Amino acid sequence: QQNEQSLQGLGLFIIVSGLASMLSGIIWGRFSDTSSRKVLILTAALTSVLCAAAAVSEWLSASSLYWVLALYFCLSVVHEGVRVGRKTYVLDLAGGEKRTDYVAVGNTLIGILLLVVGLLTAAVANYSVVLALVMFGAMGAGGAILGARLEEV
Repeated sequence: QQNEQSLQGLGLFIIVSGLASMLSGIIWGRFSDTSSRKVLILTAALTSVLCAAAAVSEWLSASSLYWVLALYFCLSVVHEGVRVGRKTYVLDLAGGEKRTDYVAVGNTLIGILLLVVGLLTAAVANYSVVLALVMFGAMGAGGAILGARLEEV
């Protein structure tokens, strides 16, 4: 938003996001069928790395539109993996009628967490975008550590 305020810039982000979802969904789905736990660990670690790269480039004021688009593409690919991995893990974990309960509770918790974390990081980003990116990176690292503790299902 700070680097490009035109509708053309917004359009590029929408196109990049759509391409990332289209290209990565099948790959993440197949990987999740093998091990959704490993998908969750990998995507959390990749999120941490991408946030670190974004934080460093923002700190150095070296963020061109194309660099930001590339990072956003990678993050959108990873986000698709998180979504597919989480859904697959929950569905594999639960059996029978528990599946709908697990999915409902999981989606509700994710929604609440997104709102709370979104509000917190929005407040932090008003102070420092770099600090907000570092926070996201730390959450990704924490997710990878917690994911490693999950049982394989």
